[in-house]
Amino acid sequence: MLVYLTLFFVGLVFVVLSGVLGDLFGGGDEITAGSDGDMGGGDVPSPFSPRILAAGATGFGAGGGISLILGVPDGVSVLFALGGLFAVGGVVYLFLMGLARAQGSTHTLLQTLIGLQGTGVTRVSPGGVGEVTVLAQGQSMVYLARTNGSEGLQPGQTVSVIGLAGESLLVAPVVSMN
Repeated sequence: MLVYLTLFFVGLVFVVLSGVLGDLFGGGDEITAGSDGDMGGGDVPSPFSPRILAAGATGFGAGGGISLILGVPDGVSVLFALGGLFAVGGVVYLFLMGLARAQGSTHTLLQTLIGLQGTGVTRVSPGGVGEVTVLAQGQSMVYLARTNGSEGLQPGQTVSVIGLAGESLLVAPVVSMN
């Protein structure tokens, strides 16, 4: 029983503290897996990240402790503990996967804007940062934008999205043929 309680509380404290204090407990350098399954860096959380392992330890301790309270024999209580490990660790893993997919979809959306035209919202000095609106998927959205060099933008000026600069659009003024 002591092993189950220890794992439950150590795992629970780690999960809560890592949620509150973030980067101090591996939040900034989670072990991740690329979409090709390569461990060590990528876009989705690994089942071996510290938070998922701590959540699994919490589930293991909870499952084992509850089974002993219910009078389940020691050998069978390990099965309950393993069930708790996979249930709690699995739920946390699926939750973090959902967050990773939602975060990744923002970058994918930005890439779909390349080649579209938009309109300047704010004045942008040459090489500076400002805002543009772009109509994509039937919705007009405002995005941060950078100019591609020596030309600036005026509000209302038509621009073409020519690339990405981090999380900003890289835009160039459209020259009218009038």
